[in-house]
Amino acid sequence: MEIYNATGVRKTTQIRVTKSFGMLLIMSNQPFIDLLNEKISVYIERASGDNQHIATNISLKAFIGCAVFGEGKIIEKPDFFQAIAELSDEGSIPLQENESIVIQLSDLKDAKTYQLHTIETPVISQETVFYTEKVFLNGQKNRSYEVNEFDECMLLGDFEKVRLTYPTDQGTQTTEHSKLEIRAIAADLGLEREGSNQQIEETLINIVAVSEIEIFASNQVNLILRDINKIQ
Repeated sequence: MEIYNATGVRKTTQIRVTKSFGMLLIMSNQPFIDLLNEKISVYIERASGDNQHIATNISLKAFIGCAVFGEGKIIEKPDFFQAIAELSDEGSIPLQENESIVIQLSDLKDAKTYQLHTIETPVISQETVFYTEKVFLNGQKNRSYEVNEFDECMLLGDFEKVRLTYPTDQGTQTTEHSKLEIRAIAADLGLEREGSNQQIEETLINIVAVSEIEIFASNQVNLILRDINKIQ
């Protein structure tokens, strides 16, 4: 179901959807790699007032990259892309009476068109996907992040190297990789997306199964974390 289609809007109103769905189809008349400052926020508005925030003002590019991670597809042409982002795990998010899923886009480009469609599934999910963003600021040089509570993480931006800590049967192990090496590892593990992988992988790199990541960079890097939890 189409819920948004507009051009010349910098920030959408809060788009409320009262019918359960599990995936969001996102489209725009620009290549995926051209997404810059666009942001997305998504939350489940509960009748009790105890809302569940799926994503709060997160980079749209990173949100899409993480939401299709390992499973989905980004279809891209020179002047267009579309992608399906998962908001729940294998099913639609359950909604009760007077409840809704609220979506808002911001920092959009005036000259571009953005479209959103909800995709229903025949079953109800018991788990929702949550996204968290941490920002490595320009000039920090290096910083460590505890990520053991998350299933997957994605790096957006240029960096010199990363130091990864893994929990293993032989105890905690640490490895260090350049950006070129970590991209090659992601490709070897089959984490590349279907579609225009070369362009997409220039800006987004996936990392899994680590408990801590230390970033070394001289500019801003966005770290997006994905977690799947039981629906409350």
